[in-house]
Amino acid sequence: MSTWEKTKRNNMTYVGYSAIDYQDIKIYNESDNDFPGYQTPGAAAFDIASNETVLLEVGQTSLVGTGLYFVLPECFMAEITPRSSLGLRGITLPNSPGVIDSDYRGEIKVILTNLSDTPHIITKGDRIAQVMVRPVIKPSLVSLSYLELQDYNNTERGSNGFGSTGKN
Repeated sequence: MSTWEKTKRNNMTYVGYSAIDYQDIKIYNESDNDFPGYQTPGAAAFDIASNETVLLEVGQTSLVGTGLYFVLPECFMAEITPRSSLGLRGITLPNSPGVIDSDYRGEIKVILTNLSDTPHIITKGDRIAQVMVRPVIKPSLVSLSYLELQDYNNTERGSNGFGSTGKN
């Protein structure tokens, strides 16, 4: 069970994990690929590889297995994000970031889309995405009535969105 730390500094309250709460991410690897790892000491994310060979036709989206299974600590999540080297070739993740919840126990799979003008082959063992593990803050969800909502709507921006703050 994770321990939350609450501290007060300069009249502000900070809530979060203390360094001791960070736990290992447990990974089962049923693929023949190398065990995932951070490529450099300063890397924020680790790469994951394809466990299958897939031909991505122009405009095609495919679900690609990795053969990896994660056990994340409670109150942590993993984000699956594109690799920049694939993005340069027009291969991306349409739902980026993909979210892996701490209670998910299935195989980690990556949705890849080919936005380039040529077919692209993903070969078994190719690094296809990167994973960043983050703590999760879960505030309580509080139901409001329509009338209560009106009390909160008196802001300068109001309900204006999608470019309402300017073009640049």
